Formats: sequence, C-alpha cells, structure tokens
Amino acid sequence: MRLSDKRLFQIIHHVQSLPFPETKNTSETIQKIEPAEQPSQISLSAADTMEKVEEMTPVKKIQEEQVNLLIEESSSQSSSRRYSGVKNDHYDEGSDERPFLRLSLVSMLARTTFKTYDVSFDASLADIILLHQQFVTQSGEPLRLISAKKHNENDDTKLISVHFLNTSRDNPMFKREPYNSIENAGKFHFSKLEVILQLEALLSILRFHDNLIKRLPTETEDEKQKKREQEEEKKKNEQQENDKVITTVTDKEKKKPDTVVATPSLAISAELEEFRFIISTEEAPLFDISVGGLKANVSQQPNKTIVNLILSNFNIYDPNPHAKYKKIISQQGDADELLRIDLILHNLSNDQKKDLNAVDCNVEVKFAKANIVFLFKHIDVLLSFLDTLDVAKAALELASSQYAEATIENIQKLQEQAFKLQLDVQFNAPNIFVPTNSYSNEALLLDLGKLSLRTKFLQDEKHGLIEQQNIKLENVLASRVLLNNNHDIEGEVILLDCEILTTTINRLLYPDQAKNEPVVSVKADWDLVHFKLSKGDFSCIMKVLLENFSENIKDQIVSDIETVEQYHYKSADQEAEENKLRETVLQKQHESHTEVTTTVRVRAEIKTVALTLYLGESNMTKRRQDRLENLKLADVRIEALETIFKQMNDSSYKAVGRIKNFLLDDLRETHQSAGVTRQEKQ
Repeated sequence: MRLSDKRLFQIIHHVQSLPFPETKNTSETIQKIEPAEQPSQISLSAADTMEKVEEMTPVKKIQEEQVNLLIEESSSQSSSRRYSGVKNDHYDEGSDERPFLRLSLVSMLARTTFKTYDVSFDASLADIILLHQQFVTQSGEPLRLISAKKHNENDDTKLISVHFLNTSRDNPMFKREPYNSIENAGKFHFSKLEVILQLEALLSILRFHDNLIKRLPTETEDEKQKKREQEEEKKKNEQQENDKVITTVTDKEKKKPDTVVATPSLAISAELEEFRFIISTEEAPLFDISVGGLKANVSQQPNKTIVNLILSNFNIYDPNPHAKYKKIISQQGDADELLRIDLILHNLSNDQKKDLNAVDCNVEVKFAKANIVFLFKHIDVLLSFLDTLDVAKAALELASSQYAEATIENIQKLQEQAFKLQLDVQFNAPNIFVPTNSYSNEALLLDLGKLSLRTKFLQDEKHGLIEQQNIKLENVLASRVLLNNNHDIEGEVILLDCEILTTTINRLLYPDQAKNEPVVSVKADWDLVHFKLSKGDFSCIMKVLLENFSENIKDQIVSDIETVEQYHYKSADQEAEENKLRETVLQKQHESHTEVTTTVRVRAEIKTVALTLYLGESNMTKRRQDRLENLKLADVRIEALETIFKQMNDSSYKAVGRIKNFLLDDLRETHQSAGVTRQEKQ
C-alpha cells in the first residue's frame, strides 16, 4: 500500500465533502406508497441519468475543487521548504506522486499449535524498514530511519522472535522440559536494530503530523461540554460501584476468612542484542549511541514475583573522524555486566502478620565502573538539537508534572500501607575526564568512588517501626592527569582527597504514632575534605573553564540551526493539561494535612574542610607521587561546618548553617623561625 501525504489529504477531504443525509423532525403525515400498476417508462440513457444525478448532488465538482486547492497549498509549501537532502529526481513537480515515508514489514510469520495439554504460539518479523524518500544519502539511496542491522545480504536473522507456551497443571509432563512447572512461558528476542535521528528528517515528519492534525475535524464546544459531562457521570458511577464493592467485601470479611486463590505461574524472558541510534544533521553525524546485551526476566509465583534486568554494555561515540576522544561514555574493564537489577516482590496477604525481618520488596543493584569524557561542545550541540525540535522541553515539563502528582499519591499510599522496601546497592560511580580542550592530553579526573546502600528495620517504642537506609560513599578523589596517545594515564597528581561519607536516613513507617517527630530524618557525616593545589594545578583548572567550556562546534555541524524552522510541540490542550496538573499537585500538598508538622529534617556536618597551597610545579612524570613538604605555601581550614534543614508539611522550610572555627596558616619555611606558630592542644 502506497500512501503519500497528498493522497492522505485527498482521502480526508473526500470524506469531509460527502453530503450525508440528515434527520429532520416533521409533522407531515407520511402517505402510504403503493406500487404502480404499470412501471413508468424511462426515456433517459445511462449517460443522461448520470448527468442528472451530478446536477442534483455535485460531488465530483466539489472533489475537483478540493483537490485543486490542496495541490496549490502543497506546491506553495514544498517550494518554500526544500532541504539539501531532497533530489528532484525523486518526484516530478507536476506529478500526483509525492513520496514521503515508506514503511516495510519484511517476512511476517505466525503459527499457533493446539495440543491436548498445551497451546504454543510462534511469531517472527525479519525486518522493519522505514525510509524517508525526500532525503538521500551520499550513495543516492533514500535515508533509512529504521532498519535491522544485517552483516550481509544473505543474513536471515529475524529482527523479532516471539514464542509463547501455555499449559495447565493437569499436564503429565508439567514438571519436565519444556514446561518446568510453569503454566505460561513467553520468550521475546530482538536482534540488532538501527535508528537514525536526522534533524531535518524529524522536522519534516513533525511538520507532516502537524499539518495532518490541523486538517482533521475538531470538536465543537457543545461536543466538548457533552464529553466532560459524560466523564463526570462515568466517575460518579465508578465511585458508586467501588462503594458497593467495599461494602460487600467488608460484609464477607465479617462472615468468613479470606480464601487464597492460586495465581497461575508465569515466566517471561526478553533479550535485545543491540540497539543503536545515530543523532545527526545534514552536515554531519553528532552522536553514535549503542546499547547492547539487554536482558529482562519476569517470574511470577504464588508467593512472590521476581524481576531481573541486565545491561551488558552502553557506549556513546563521537563519529567525527578527526575527534581525539572518540569514546564519550564507555565501560571500564572487561566486566560482563554493566548494570544488574534484581527485584523480588513478596505477595503477602493483608491479614498476614509481618515480623521485623519480613519485607514487601527486595531490590539489589550492581553497577560496574564507567568512563565519561566531558566536553562542553557535546552538551551544547545536544541542547541545540533538542531546542530545534522543541520536543524535549514540553515533554519534560508534562512528565515532571505527572511525576510530581504520582509521587505524592505513591508516598501517601506507602505511608498508609507501611510498605517495607529493602535495598542493597553496590554502585561503582563513574570516572569523569574533563580535558582542557578537545585535542589536549591534559585533563582533570574526578573519580566518584563507590556508593553502597543497605536497608535495615528497627523497632522503637517511641517511634514504632523505622526503615533505616545506611549510605556509604568512599574512595572519592579528584586529580590532574596527563594522558598518552592511547588515553592511558602517564602522570597524576592528587587535587582532592576525601574520607568516607556516611549518611543515615530514617523513615517512620507509622508516622501517626509519633506526630511530633519528622517522617524522614537524614544525618550525614564527613570527616575530611582536603584540597591540594599548586600553581600548575590552578592553571589547568582555568584552562578547563576558559577552553573546554568555550568550545563551539555548533556552527560547524549545524550551520543552519538558526534558519531551520522550529517545530513547536506544545498545543493549547497540552498547556491546559500541564496547568491543571500543577494546580492539582499544589492543592494536594496543602490539603494533605491541616496541622503543621515536620516532614523532613536534614543535618549534615563536615568536620574539616582543608585547602593546602604549594609552590612550584607538580611532578607529572609519575602517578600519585607525594608532594614535597618544603613546597607548602599556606593551609586553610574550616572546622565543624554544620547545616540543619527542616521542611514542614505546608511547604515552608527553615535552614541554619554554622562554622565552629576558621584557620589560616603560613607554612613557608623562611617565615617559621621568626613568625608566630600555632600550638596544637593535646
């Protein structure tokens, strides 16, 4: 089926131009129609009859006028919006064919097998191809937006494969292969998919969608009002039904205990070999993003539900052939798993008594080390790309409003249900390299260390049941490094050294038992944060600020970024929905409690913040060599830096900060003999 934009508009206008019969209320008496004794003689030929019909209902004339008007509009729009990627040999200006998008689904297969004790279903799709026929590549082929990644033409790998097997416990082979005591088993396999997000092509698609929406018939005010009344009536009926159900359930609970219904066992596994998408413009590609080895498993049993998610690799490349740092984000080491998430949801009944160690949900997260190269030019180009589409901003605003409303409801539900969530997180935070510029071997390295989080539950007579999160951040440091041509570290000097940061978060699962205590209390302690800087280190930091953050390749890659027509994603209905969501969130925040109480209390303390200045240049020939003590210039220390923050349930807050002591020492050896020294207390 070939359906261009012009043909689609013709179909829409043709349907809209058809004069449909209308019902009218009449008080005239309907006369009985009796058949004539002799049929009337028709003296008109077939051609004369069609002409008379055309005079009565001029549908053909209306269609011709609509088509001519549409051709004029399309011609004026296409002449003013023509990209360099469009070639005239794709279509003729005077032709009725205007190729736009071409979607091909290659080799779709489906098969269902019914047996005595099971039903199996298999389906597959060899390839899905989406071509933009108004843009061509350098080889003269249409721009391929979506397609499967094939190694060669004879590669018969299926893009999507689905297998589903259903059986029952009556099956004599239920505990053996291939059932393995599972009633419903599903497997989904996705091979390698490539997506190209080309700026001008996306703009043309969004513009096509916008023009199509404008031509569709819109609802009148009466229809909108009628629709709102129907929705309100539907909500009232649903509320009445819910009240009836609650009453019925309450009566049943009084009469007899709950009966446990066995849940059918379910196992679903999905695997994605590789998902690659390229962000580009007509001038050059911007980013090459690859996600590989994504696996997900879901297992549902009568007493629990298990979810496993594994991500093997995630990489972002700079496709510029002259780029020095081609790997923007890459995995460090040869670990098989970059990210692993294990979730166990226990299906506990409402009347089941929970002991202290029983939890509703277990979450275990492991994240391997990754390397990130931070160049401001990449951030600038990405923001310009998104700003041109004007999609991300509107979508994020709507998503944030919806997320805020959902978060408030979920928090209230969790507090009412005393949902016990146990976390065990081992997060190897990434290394962030910040070069002085795109072609420099000198860079700043920020190692975010290792983050661990564990949950335990405490029983307190005053506060009731408490959920305690223990967070520990260790091995955090910043350094100045010198890289070789293979991006390996040759020389390194430490700029920031930190002790372990410990944070404790206590959440009251039954806040009504201790109304005078905060629902969430946070306590953070950091013993030492020590900065070490020399003249060369300070010069490197200034180079990063002046060179890295001032690089601009937007004009080279997206030369016509200012002239490209931006697509305004927001509509009046969407803006109204966003405003309504914001008002709902604010209203729920104010109506949740009438009494002003403390909801969050945070106390953070850093015992010592130190800054040591050194004379001369740092030794960059070795890694992490100790600095010479005789080159110390000065030492600045801030002792007992404490911050206390309180937030109330009426959105008001209070913050207090204080410093116990501030010291500045001159550590130059020439001034120590004649100067004043500070004696430490024993």
